[in-house]
Amino acid sequence: MSPTEAAKLLDLPEHATPDQLEARFQELRTKLEEKIGKAPTPGLKAKYRESLDEITLAFETLTLAADSSSLPVLQREQQRTEGRGQTTEGIRTHPDPAGLPSPKKPKSGGKEFALVAVIAVAVLGAGGWFVLKIRAENAEKARQVAAAQAEAERKAVIERAEAERKAEAEHLATAARQQAEEAEKTRLAAAAKAEQERVDRLAAQLRSQLAEAKVAWEIAEREERNAERRLSELKSELRGLRDASPGQLAEAQALVLAQQDFYDWLSNTLARHPVRFARSKVEELVSARQYDEALPLVAEIMEAMPLLDAEIRQQRVALLSTSGSVEVRSIPSGLAWSLEDAFGRRRSGLTPSEVPEAAIGQAKLTVSRPGWPDWTQAVHVRRGRLVTEATFRAGTLKLVANVPGAQVEVQGRSLGNTPLEVAELPVGPTEFTVSAPKYTAQVVKGEITENQVLELSVKLEPEILTAEQLVAAFWDKAEGTWLPIDAPAKGRFAALYQAPIVFQKANYGLTVFGQPCVVDTVDPTLLALRLRSQAALGVALVERNGKLVRELAYARYNVQLQNDRLTLTFEGGQPINYLRK
Repeated sequence: MSPTEAAKLLDLPEHATPDQLEARFQELRTKLEEKIGKAPTPGLKAKYRESLDEITLAFETLTLAADSSSLPVLQREQQRTEGRGQTTEGIRTHPDPAGLPSPKKPKSGGKEFALVAVIAVAVLGAGGWFVLKIRAENAEKARQVAAAQAEAERKAVIERAEAERKAEAEHLATAARQQAEEAEKTRLAAAAKAEQERVDRLAAQLRSQLAEAKVAWEIAEREERNAERRLSELKSELRGLRDASPGQLAEAQALVLAQQDFYDWLSNTLARHPVRFARSKVEELVSARQYDEALPLVAEIMEAMPLLDAEIRQQRVALLSTSGSVEVRSIPSGLAWSLEDAFGRRRSGLTPSEVPEAAIGQAKLTVSRPGWPDWTQAVHVRRGRLVTEATFRAGTLKLVANVPGAQVEVQGRSLGNTPLEVAELPVGPTEFTVSAPKYTAQVVKGEITENQVLELSVKLEPEILTAEQLVAAFWDKAEGTWLPIDAPAKGRFAALYQAPIVFQKANYGLTVFGQPCVVDTVDPTLLALRLRSQAALGVALVERNGKLVRELAYARYNVQLQNDRLTLTFEGGQPINYLRK
């Protein structure tokens, strides 16, 4: 490394003083040592150590260069050179001639001395340079030797440690291998023993499970034989019911069909069931001592047998049943219903309700609603639960009449009085009868539409009653005995006035004041009669055509019925009121 490179590395000028060089070197070395101590990785530490070695070499190079420049001969030569106007870099300057001393004439021996001095300076300079060079080379060699020796020692230590580690690892590996071999031998022996024990247990388990599966399968086959025997019995019973009622025959036929369905299903199921084939395969594997291969098949058999048993029980209930459940609903609810099933059995009740044991087959269901046509439907009863709902489609009627309070009837059933609005009427063509007292009844037709409003308007004509109709209407309302409530209690005719009035329905009989009476005239606009006694009360002289004529005298009365009160008025007398007895 040259002094220039060393100065550049230390960031110093080439002519720095020894104190500056020492201070700079100490500063850099302190920083690098701190970085080495704090470096997180070995690579970073090595890098900082390399930088420390480089600044140390630069410091030594500049120190040697400073020592060589301090030789006396070199210093005199330098001063002599400066006296000649030459700089340390060897560049000739040109001093002002006026400033130089006037030249002296040399003495005769001066040339030899100058020559000797030059030679001496040259020799000393070369020797000094050589000495410095030798010192630098020796220092570099010594450093390299020390570094090589340290590296060799480090490598030797590493090699020895690695050799010791390998030897220890080999020893441990050998011991572990031997221990593992022993353990493996022990494990294999234990595994062989455990495997034999496992195989023995597995064989016993498989034989036990096979025996259990065999019993379950035989139960299923016995179920099939019982179903076939029961089918033969039912067919024999059916042949003996030739003279039975249609309901009994239908029930017997239903039992035969149900038993036939169950037997066919059970026979086909057992013939094709996977358990049948799995049992044969398992028996072959067990005979060959292939227990592990047989184990999953046995597990499938043990899982399938309970499912088969449950399926048989379920199908027995489902297929052998000859009845089902029918739930009867209606809108609105609370309506009467009747059901006749396929066996001729009849049931009845109110909606909503359920018929728990209706015979399977065609049944007739009827739901009745007052004032509506019956809802009748043929329902096919199946095994399980059937829900039926009777819906009475309805519309709305709005009817007004010119007579408020007129009565509206449908098929003899009163709907109410006008103005009338009924929200629930059966769908379809309908006749409505509108009537009111003293008015002629009218019949109007209309068609009720589902969820629609039928609006009708009726005009009633006043009723003109004949005398016979008026008498009949009067007797309908007045039949019975009427007692006076305000008749005179004193006087000549007090006892007569206190007598009751009696209306008899038969032949329109009438008794007033204890005497039979007949209807003389009728008021066509009021519910009133003009009566007269049937027996003559005496003889009266009546003028006719200017002559006095003798006539029989009869008692005459006016009778009117109004607001549950009967009023009798004598001709020219005060009225008497009566109440029904």
